[in-house]
Amino acid sequence: MHGSTTRLAGVASAFLFFLLLFSATAATGSGSTSSAPTTLDDLWRFLDRDRDGKWQPHEAAEAILLLAGEADADADGALQRSELEGYLRGMSEEELAERTEMFGELDRNDDQRLGPREIPEELAPLITGLDADGDGQVSLAEVLEAPHLDDPKAMFEAELLSLLQEFDGDGDGTFSLSDVPRRHREAFRPEFERFDRNADGKVTRAELLEMVAEELAGATFEVDGTLAEMTGVIGASTPGRVLELALEHPAVETIVMRTVPGSMDDESMLRAAAMVRRLGYDTHIPGDGEVASGGTDFFLAGVRRTVGTGARLGVHSWAGLDEEGADLPRDHPEHAKYLAYYRSVGIPDRFYWFTLEAAPADGIHWMTSEEIAEYGVLSD
Repeated sequence: MHGSTTRLAGVASAFLFFLLLFSATAATGSGSTSSAPTTLDDLWRFLDRDRDGKWQPHEAAEAILLLAGEADADADGALQRSELEGYLRGMSEEELAERTEMFGELDRNDDQRLGPREIPEELAPLITGLDADGDGQVSLAEVLEAPHLDDPKAMFEAELLSLLQEFDGDGDGTFSLSDVPRRHREAFRPEFERFDRNADGKVTRAELLEMVAEELAGATFEVDGTLAEMTGVIGASTPGRVLELALEHPAVETIVMRTVPGSMDDESMLRAAAMVRRLGYDTHIPGDGEVASGGTDFFLAGVRRTVGTGARLGVHSWAGLDEEGADLPRDHPEHAKYLAYYRSVGIPDRFYWFTLEAAPADGIHWMTSEEIAEYGVLSD
């Protein structure tokens, strides 16, 4: 018990230092990807960055850093209750406005309901799941009342469960490879084997949800002396884990990115990357490493950036709930946060436009050595 108390005390004192260090740079995003806390339950979810039902000290500390950077309206370095309440209220209003706007764009016949033909295929798994009264249509009220509409985990689960429903011809809650159309079976076999956790030839709902939990658990750091090996998808927990890395392992100098396929939350990725840059970490991808999408952006935060022979760096357009970066005009305000980030790490604007055009959001472009050199991806 004494050891636990000492550990928390150390975190608390170090946190005060980091609060001062990051107060000017923690707010790299608007925070609009999180549901606005207006009740105790919502505030808990705000602190629970990875939404696993609990929060660790560094996870909550990162959330407080975010608030300290964004909610301090008079910029006096202290957060008053009225400022916090105003910030949370503003987040709530902003999210409601965004949902209302999205609903209006989809509601082509202006009947205040979304029918199956009005819901884009890519949004169908998530939006159709909001039909609380089971009438086959989704109302504006159902959209506004849905918790965490933009939660990547909810979207991922909805997509996989929709897949299960599509292939489950006999309605027993499972599907086998033989349920997949013959022309697609061989191409789908690797994915099926990944889904079939116990290798019994059937994929169940429980197996799909277990895979979602593992995929979205968030990137982890394994420390060995001055190196911290990073593996996994960047998500809401990543800024807190970078903060923990700095506080608990001060000897670390280089983040070795082994397998980082991307980011499920670009706002969190940008905050985590800003911390990496501020702390002066180097980044390295080993020869057998593969980093893509938001992982590539995170790699660019390194003060010194190196790769081993054979390492792969992938890029593509980012995508939101109802839009893709490549589809927006170049003067659209959504581009600003990405351009600002690239400029902060010394990467030219043209690299950003290159990533949008290199591949669509559901594709990937592996950069050539010539492209890596052209855009100054490496520091040497």
